[in-house]
Amino acid sequence: DLRLPVTMTRLDYSMDRWVLTGIAVHEVRFDKWPTYGSDYYTSAAPLPEEEIPDLALENQELALALSGTFSGWEASLYAAHVFDDSAHVELDSDGGDKRVHARITMLGTAINLARGNWLYKTEAAFFTGLEFAALPGEEKSRLDALAGVEYAGVTDTTISLEAANRHIFRFEDSMSASPDYAEEDDFQWALRISRDFFHERLEGLLLIQAYDPLGQGGALERLEFTVDLTDAWEATAGVVFYQSGDKPAFEDLNECNRLFFRLHYIF
Repeated sequence: DLRLPVTMTRLDYSMDRWVLTGIAVHEVRFDKWPTYGSDYYTSAAPLPEEEIPDLALENQELALALSGTFSGWEASLYAAHVFDDSAHVELDSDGGDKRVHARITMLGTAINLARGNWLYKTEAAFFTGLEFAALPGEEKSRLDALAGVEYAGVTDTTISLEAANRHIFRFEDSMSASPDYAEEDDFQWALRISRDFFHERLEGLLLIQAYDPLGQGGALERLEFTVDLTDAWEATAGVVFYQSGDKPAFEDLNECNRLFFRLHYIF
């Protein structure tokens, strides 16, 4: 999926070590998914039509954040009332299927703690108002929790490991079938290693992401190198490997391994 920019209004208010942020998102745009028939679209049928909320006062997305920065640590509190980026399927007036985005509420927190060459990260978010095709008219709640650690004690090298779990409360077996493919506990971990070479003229990056502890749901590995050719030009080359898994989105991705190259001009 591809994240897209949206039109919004943001206001920050500073209070000593704290910053209060208010956001109103005026333009409703959802993540773009691979088109039917492309390499990264593994389903045999196209997605139903998507219902996009109109630009209206009642469809404004609202969010608040309170962030504090202290000696060696920082903490944040979040609240939001937005549309769920993940659509669920409903019947439309003509008897066909349509994808609808439910209105959800989120409360979250994040704490980062720095100790020497180590950075410890924790995040949690509680969502209400989630809807699923298998249970029309019912709403579910979910708790997302993340823990991570980052180490920068090796010269020009940063190593980061993060693990997250998304737990749906009052889960029902019917939610695991098509088209929801939901899981009571959705576990994911990621390992990221970056290193600079030749006085920061060459940067290497290794990223490994996996669903389930041993990658049973699917996994990918990305290795890339970026070199500064001049002050204005840089080139990137790399490779991406996919492993198929139990998740529908990863069923056939082992056929999508990629070599890529990018030339970037900065002006």
